[in-house]
Amino acid sequence: MQHDLQIWLIVILLALLSAIQLFKITTELLGQISPTVEQAAIVSRRQLAHADQVIEEVSKDVERIHQDVHNVAAAVRFPFREAFALSAGIRSATATFFNRAGNSSKRKQC
Repeated sequence: MQHDLQIWLIVILLALLSAIQLFKITTELLGQISPTVEQAAIVSRRQLAHADQVIEEVSKDVERIHQDVHNVAAAVRFPFREAFALSAGIRSATATFFNRAGNSSKRKQC
């Protein structure tokens, strides 16, 4: 029994030594990669800020274009209505004129 207890103590001691060694290696690796991670974070923040700026500029441009299109549509809407009305009037007058002229030539033939 004494022998089994000694074996278990040795196993526990070896496990603790392995855990300490693993902790040291992990700490060393974290110390080595920490500057790289910090640099990546700095670059990522800079890229996100730039992307945010680009999105804001595009949003402003889209809004400006939308407003310009709206202004052009508002400016053009009234003249188009006038042109359509004028065209409809000319078409009606032309149809009436040619219809009467066609009727008068039919009357002359009879």
